[in-house]
Amino acid sequence: MNGFRSLWLIARHTWTEVVLSRVFTIFGLLAAALIGASIFLTNFHFGSAEIRFINDLGQGAISLFGSILVVTLGAQLFFREIEQRTVLPILARPVTRSQFLLGKFLGTLAPILIFVLGMLVLVSILLWWRSHSLTDDPSINKATLSGVLSEAWISGLFQILKFFVLGSMVFAVASFANSFSYTVSMGFALFFAAHLVHLAIDFYQSGEGILYTVLGFFFAYFLPDFRIFNEPPVDPEYLRTIGYAAIYTVVYLGIAVGFFHRREL
Repeated sequence: MNGFRSLWLIARHTWTEVVLSRVFTIFGLLAAALIGASIFLTNFHFGSAEIRFINDLGQGAISLFGSILVVTLGAQLFFREIEQRTVLPILARPVTRSQFLLGKFLGTLAPILIFVLGMLVLVSILLWWRSHSLTDDPSINKATLSGVLSEAWISGLFQILKFFVLGSMVFAVASFANSFSYTVSMGFALFFAAHLVHLAIDFYQSGEGILYTVLGFFFAYFLPDFRIFNEPPVDPEYLRTIGYAAIYTVVYLGIAVGFFHRREL
């Protein structure tokens, strides 16, 4: 089989594993329940602030549960093949290690994309329903609803970009790690560290001592800044943010492929 077909088959098989996984189902339902629960908080938020709250809660649920899914499923499905030794007959065929790893990566992230889209549809339905139930409020109008809907979908796009970067980081760790638990722990550690990169940048720019400068430089440029994806930029910066995510994804996948080629199975 050619390279693309090998990649496609591995990705499709991984997709099936993710979709049938209890973890995917449970956290998907939890995210949907949390978003749906926002309609019961209407006594605390009124007018445009209320529909914006629904969007904020939805984005928070997508970010939280999506990140958990990326880290746990990415590590689980990779190490399942390693621990059960099923990776050996796969690689015995004309399938390279690069194709195997990239297929696993794409097969894991594709259902996450569906998860995000599904949650965005749910958020959009709730925003539309709630805005129409507040038609007597002059602060609610088509422009307000349209603006919040646009913000919701743009934010969702950047969540997807963040998940691709996070997934590549998880696979980079899994490529040399010896256990599932270590990979998950490092995955969440990197997730939190990537939200604190701005502190490392401050240390680096302050130049207070060689140690702070070196560590600040390392964390400021080796780790992506996830705040970029949580705060969607203005129109001219869309492509730059997409390029930012693409560069880090490619770099971390390159690291993953490099380590996996040298790994003894």
